[in-house]
Amino acid sequence: YGRTLTHHLDDLGILGPNFAAAHAVWLDDDDIKRLADNGARAAHNPGSNMRLGSGLAPAAAMMQAGVDVGIGTDAVSCSDNQNMFEAMRLASFASRLQSHDYEEWFSTETVLEMATQGSARLLGFGDSIGRIAVGAKADIVFLNAGHVNYLPLNDITNQLVHVEEGSGVARVMVGGRMVYENGNHL
Repeated sequence: YGRTLTHHLDDLGILGPNFAAAHAVWLDDDDIKRLADNGARAAHNPGSNMRLGSGLAPAAAMMQAGVDVGIGTDAVSCSDNQNMFEAMRLASFASRLQSHDYEEWFSTETVLEMATQGSARLLGFGDSIGRIAVGAKADIVFLNAGHVNYLPLNDITNQLVHVEEGSGVARVMVGGRMVYENGNHL
């Protein structure tokens, strides 16, 4: 088309608040600005992108430009699993590959926000999920603080993002209803 795909989509009027860019790996600065200016969102799928060798999304640049960025796992055929804990860890580590300046690396707090509130916004849920607050749906993953992943408990966010892989999950609540407990799907 003589322009980037993002530019072409913008010219067609497709970019907007209901547009979510999956992967968003091959974006230039103008593409990022177009996403931000149109209120579009992006899914950062680091596991899939590393598995396929397609590159890494410029997630930090998108966030700095005002694009809502969530974390995704893609499909099992592209990243081998649907483990959001692994996707968080890979998003954290991927930021270290994109810059040698540690001040530009994603903090574990940023990664956790991307995976929860950022992913909720990415999927169009706004503030109704992805956070624990009055008025939000009661979707909560309860972790076993006595699990080896948290012993000793030093920095809960760091341990959640860099250590947890799913084995510490004790219970899962969806919409205020317990759906998983003690190894059993209820």
